[in-house]
Amino acid sequence: IVLGYGLCGKSLEGLVSSKSYMILPKCDDCISLFLGSAREYKKQAKKAPGSYYLTRGYIGESENPMLSNYSEMKEKYGEETLEWIIREMIKNYTRLVYINTGNYPPEEWREFAKNQAKKLNLSFEEVKGTDDYFSKLLSCNWDEEFLIIKPGEKIRFEMFKDNNDVNN
Repeated sequence: IVLGYGLCGKSLEGLVSSKSYMILPKCDDCISLFLGSAREYKKQAKKAPGSYYLTRGYIGESENPMLSNYSEMKEKYGEETLEWIIREMIKNYTRLVYINTGNYPPEEWREFAKNQAKKLNLSFEEVKGTDDYFSKLLSCNWDEEFLIIKPGEKIRFEMFKDNNDVNN
């Protein structure tokens, strides 16, 4: 079973397959997949810890990529309360980063991300992404950046620990 997914808030912790091997990127956040490595994500996090990342996929068709159910929430709480909720959600962020993966024309998505940054009073930065992690995953080029989980073995948080240092 090949998973194109990082640990992402411990969402994979405890996952087990009784009959199949599981192969997954050894990264604690999905953003690493778009930046090409856990090392690059750690560098970005060290550079500006309060960063919110967007890609074309994260932006989707949403009015607000921070809330996929923006319209529902707006109807339920009203615009003023919803804006307060969003500000509370991002109060520890200082930078909005648009990851340009090069897989589509970026102009529309870059502009959307810039406008979101301005609206939320965050600095804007564009960084170059890469498909390297995905390419290695799909081509079975599984090196130290991947976990190979044996049948019956559970995914554990500790398995991801040695990628926590930028100097790895």
